Amino acid sequence: MLFRSTAQEDQPPLVLIAQPGRDLILPADAPLSLNIEAQDDYGLANVALEVRTGQSDWKAAQQWNLATTTTRRKSLNTELQLAGMGLKVGDLVLYRAVARDIREPQANVSISRGWSVTISESTGDRSLLAAQARKLLEAIQKILAMQRENRAAVDMDLPVEPIRTRQP
Repeated sequence: MLFRSTAQEDQPPLVLIAQPGRDLILPADAPLSLNIEAQDDYGLANVALEVRTGQSDWKAAQQWNLATTTTRRKSLNTELQLAGMGLKVGDLVLYRAVARDIREPQANVSISRGWSVTISESTGDRSLLAAQARKLLEAIQKILAMQRENRAAVDMDLPVEPIRTRQP
């Protein structure tokens, strides 16, 4: 009797912030509701929510240790409390999720896409809407400027980098 065995290399975990899944503008006293999705082919050791303000280093705001079980997929619902972070209007809070698997001697690590919260005044929905509209208008203006640059480059027969690969 002959048995065939094929080893599969341990892959890094996958992690993403499914909700809200976009940049936001919120007052400093608002909680930020999050859904973090993580999975790994052999098992997750832990998942962390990391935050960063200004030029500071990334810090774990919350962490979930999962190594006591063989958890291969985890959905975590949590809230990031902005109120205790000493934020003021105009501050930017960056946040991301980090997942580590159970690989020994060194875990595979994955980092989700980072998202941001811009702190606004807490004087009602109109200021939030106006701030979001300003941010959207700025992004559209940057994209239009890139399109103009591309058109000028094409007119001069110069190579053009696709807009989708450039950051607005």
